[in-house]
Formats: sequence, C-alpha cells, structure tokens
Amino acid sequence: MQIYDQVLRIIDANIIYGLPGIVITLFVAKQIAGKKIKTSLILNWVRWIIIGYTSIKLVEFSLQLLFSDNSEEVKFLKRATGPYFVFDCMQIIFSMLLPFTLIVKSLSRKYIYIFLISLLMKLGFNFERFVIIVTSYHRDYIADGFNSTDSLPILLFFTPWIQGSIVTILLLLIVYIIYPKEYFIDQNLIDR
Repeated sequence: MQIYDQVLRIIDANIIYGLPGIVITLFVAKQIAGKKIKTSLILNWVRWIIIGYTSIKLVEFSLQLLFSDNSEEVKFLKRATGPYFVFDCMQIIFSMLLPFTLIVKSLSRKYIYIFLISLLMKLGFNFERFVIIVTSYHRDYIADGFNSTDSLPILLFFTPWIQGSIVTILLLLIVYIIYPKEYFIDQNLIDR
C-alpha cells in the first residue's frame, strides 16, 4: 500500500499537476511544427493517463467511503452535507466524473477540450483544499503547516505550467526515440 501511495503521489505531482501546461505545450508544438511532430499520439497518451488516473482515484474514493473507519466517514459526511455541499459536489463532478467524457473520441481529439478538462480537474482538487481550509478557519482551527507568508503566489502559479512543458518535451523525445522513422513526414529530413 505504501508503494501504491508513492506511485500515485509521483504521478500526481509530475503529470496531473502540470496537465494544463502539457496540453498548451502540445498545442504550441503542433502550431509551430505542423504535422511533422506526432502531437496527436502524445495527446492520446495524456487522454488515457487522465482516464486511468481518474479511474484509480474513483475506486480509491469509493473504497475509502465503504471501508474507512467511522471517524473519517463522519468527517466526510459532515463536509459533504454541510454548508459547503455545493463545493463538495463540484469537486466530485470536476475531478472524478467529468474526465470520463474523454472516452468519447470526437471530444478527446480537441486540444481545447482536454485543456478545459485539465483545468476543471485542478479546480476540483482545489475545491477540496478550499473546503478543508475554510472549514478549519470556520471552526477556528488552522490547517497544519499553513502559513500565508511561506510561498510566493506567482511561483505557485507558474510552477505547473513550467513542469507541464518539461514533461511534454520529455514525451516528445520518447515518441522520437520509439518512432524515429515515422516521426517526420518528410523522409528527406531523416536521410540527411
């Protein structure tokens, strides 16, 4: 279980966290290089990563609801049915249900739609943080380790975009290594 949690944290921190940056970098690469770069293949990989990650998180969420100890279940039910019910519903819809619309092929080929899904997934995760922080302030508790002077908001805003761009460049290199002859449409570029 510990390895499972570490793998999910690595995927979450390196891929899911930077999804909007990945999609934007793929779109820019497509606009610059045209059809010379197989961005559609990487977009398909990103699509299945989103669907797979969401499936795993949905199963994990369901198992936690069914088999968690009573105190965790009570905390969740108080948050889900309390004054922040709307935010909790938005979190579930945005981060756990909406990504399954990428199963429809016609939607999953559109860069703007995958970008929108990635933003809404992040918004769903941020709604969860919002509810936790606001409820802790509401009850006069301060979240552990929360200090508003610790971080620079600008750095926190740009980090996922930079990280997503780096992941996209690495994915483009992987595609180039796996498909070297098919990578470029113009065979004259390979023969030089």
